[in-house]
Amino acid sequence: MLSKCANPACSQPFRYLRDGKLFEITTKLGSEAAVDDRKLSCRLELFWLCGECCTKLTMINDKDRGIVAVPTDRADYGRRSNLLTVHSLA
Repeated sequence: MLSKCANPACSQPFRYLRDGKLFEITTKLGSEAAVDDRKLSCRLELFWLCGECCTKLTMINDKDRGIVAVPTDRADYGRRSNLLTVHSLA
């Protein structure tokens, strides 16, 4: 359940979908070895950035660091190979 902005430096509580931006991120569960056995499953997670933070930040799913908020001026970051798919729902 969403309770606050995904920016760790912000404490804005989640109240309305109309304020901010919602991100749908699919994470993989299981080990790499499970791919061969077809037992790898995925989990859908939702993250929200408040109206102020979404003008400066976006969410990424980095294989090394996990799901993190990064500055939007690093737009080329999403083209790097160590990132997984992130969908903005706003």
